[in-house]
Amino acid sequence: MDPAVKAANELNAIFGRLEVPCEVCVTSEAGKHMMATADLDRGFALVEELPIVSWPSVSFLNLRLPFCFHCLRLATHQLSPADDAAADGVSLSPSPSPSSASTAALLPEKWSRCAQCASCFCSVDCQQASARTHRLLCSPLPQLRSDANGSSATVASGISVEALARCVAWIAQRLSVVIEQQKLTHAVLQADYTAQRSSSHSSPNVASAEGSVQTAWSADSLNYQLFTQVVAPFSRLISPPDSVQFDGVSLPAWGSAVRLLLAEKCVKLLLVASGAPLAKLQLSPLRFETEMHDDPSSCCSSSAPSVSPSASPLYWAEALVHVLLSADTLRTLVGQMVLNAHGVNDYVLPVSAAAPGKFEWVLKGAGLYTLLSSFNHSCEPNAAVSNVDDTHEIALTTTRPVKTGEEITITYIPLTASATLAERRQLLKSYLFTCRCSRCVREEKACAVDVV
Repeated sequence: MDPAVKAANELNAIFGRLEVPCEVCVTSEAGKHMMATADLDRGFALVEELPIVSWPSVSFLNLRLPFCFHCLRLATHQLSPADDAAADGVSLSPSPSPSSASTAALLPEKWSRCAQCASCFCSVDCQQASARTHRLLCSPLPQLRSDANGSSATVASGISVEALARCVAWIAQRLSVVIEQQKLTHAVLQADYTAQRSSSHSSPNVASAEGSVQTAWSADSLNYQLFTQVVAPFSRLISPPDSVQFDGVSLPAWGSAVRLLLAEKCVKLLLVASGAPLAKLQLSPLRFETEMHDDPSSCCSSSAPSVSPSASPLYWAEALVHVLLSADTLRTLVGQMVLNAHGVNDYVLPVSAAAPGKFEWVLKGAGLYTLLSSFNHSCEPNAAVSNVDDTHEIALTTTRPVKTGEEITITYIPLTASATLAERRQLLKSYLFTCRCSRCVREEKACAVDVV
């Protein structure tokens, strides 16, 4: 079955359970898109959704405001004098996270802070929901944010090396949860891997653009089924064509950093979840190919795992992490972020008393939303996305009446009445399509008349 059609069927099953009056359709002209299955009034609440994963933007981190590691809620909207300068575009030295002293002073009641990485949590629920992800990212977080600050990359939706690391950590922690829930033991998973390894004599090392693992494992392999089950939410997102390059993204450098900081941690997390006797296992650093496909001239840094394409992981957990951190998997995750990420905005209050009531909107971060990814862009959308309670949760609401059979659209970019056709298309460039909505067609015709 076509991956897009399969994803649409799965999404329609979700919308059906939620009783949302819309349907995901797939056509060659419009791709995956959303159609109304009933007449909808203006202000109709279509759906609320939590992201698969979310992340803070680099520009927001430079404001040094404490925020929840999990839901991105701000502890305070008030900027300090130094942060006010950053909001006005003044360059500040990189600051991976707020200082312990300033963070403690600003935290509201019931908030908590990690003593090691200074990450904050707005509630016990958020702390528990992100416990395993935070455990994987806690010690690497300052380095990930330092690397992002030192990069000249400017990517839509604040995508950074930390965003990629959060996607990897989410998949690893979900693998560990499923292993525990299904009571999959180290002995069972290792026997499955050993059988597959013996029959194939090759190492699993590729993830397809749809997120399914194309490996030496057969489709009935337990490890294969485990991985594909966990990455299913990513498989429903739009994936990039193989030949596409991403502006502002250094895949070799990002891949090298994520592997160096997370490979060993992910392997041990999976082994512990399966009850493996760590002390008795002969673990060794994983080896990866150097070439990241978007930049053949670039190689991973010397600190990255060394190269040996023929090296086969000894244990099932190493094999799964090898798939997770392969060049193709990381490239697919970056492409899915570029094409599917939706911004999470918030406001900040400057310190200046000369302008009471003044505030500025900032890109706080972004997230990957399975349901939201089904909605196409229009420069005259009939639905709007808003954040719920200043968190990464989003709500989708119609902005005008929508008829049965009409496509429901949102905007992927900030829209203003004065934005020209050329300006909008430049902002949409990274999404790999040319907008042909009614506004764009109307303005194209007007431009043609002016030329004549």
